[in-house]
Amino acid sequence: MNRQVPPDFPPEVETREARRRATGAGRGLWLAGLGAAARCGEAGQRLFDRLVERGRPLAARRPAWMSQAKERAGEIARGLETLVRDTAAYERRRLLAKLNVASREDFQLLARRLDALGRKLDAF
Repeated sequence: MNRQVPPDFPPEVETREARRRATGAGRGLWLAGLGAAARCGEAGQRLFDRLVERGRPLAARRPAWMSQAKERAGEIARGLETLVRDTAAYERRRLLAKLNVASREDFQLLARRLDALGRKLDAF
């Protein structure tokens, strides 16, 4: 693309020629960009139309999918509720044991033992 300019070429002619080539190249790039944009637009519209058609059956099944998701979310929430309740009970028992404080279970065990001891004393 680099053409040698004859040494006797006047500078203004050389500048005009370079400007004309740059303008032509710029116009070609502009037109190529417009063509690419038009082609992408057409292809994009076709792709959009295909995606809409593929989405229609999914939209019809959506209520079933949503109810399944809702049910699954409920199961997870119930599982988390149980986990939090069990963890809190475990931590409570651990803290009471660490502080050497009797728990409800300790008092219930003590009450059963005292009842058994009372029955043995009555039988004596």
